[in-house]
Amino acid sequence: MADEGRVDATGIPTSLAQVIAMNSEYAVLLCAKSQCRRAQTVKGIEEHLRSFHHEKPAIRKEAGEFGRRLARQDVRFLEDYTVVNLPANGLAPQPVVPVVDGFSFRLCRFLTVSRFMVRKHVNKKHSVRGKEDEHIVARVRLQRRPQVVGFPEEQGGQPAPV
Repeated sequence: MADEGRVDATGIPTSLAQVIAMNSEYAVLLCAKSQCRRAQTVKGIEEHLRSFHHEKPAIRKEAGEFGRRLARQDVRFLEDYTVVNLPANGLAPQPVVPVVDGFSFRLCRFLTVSRFMVRKHVNKKHSVRGKEDEHIVARVRLQRRPQVVGFPEEQGGQPAPV
């Protein structure tokens, strides 16, 4: 490969720049494909690129090697993404991760992209029934924690406010 060994400003090999992204501050590896943008585990990146994006074996292998190299340099890249420290509310959006419309319960700041789920939360956890949504639910902009795609024991998906 002509680009082998060269890295862009983020530290990602230029040959992988269209395939993966990372947020080194939060130790998160992301799929950079525009239709995806999901967090990946070091263990799961090769399988993700094969199964979901049908990338060539050489790209998959290089991405896996890059992920393992990251993990040797910073063990946080091995963590389960459900325990990653998220940015504080109100900060600028994180790169790569899409910003979406969502809902927040005003009393406890429960956040979701689903109107159904916020109503279910309100009814079940707070026994608030019969009130109009406008009085108890706020529309918010969320930046979704990227859905984790990796091994079955890993979970993801909680939104983070923007």
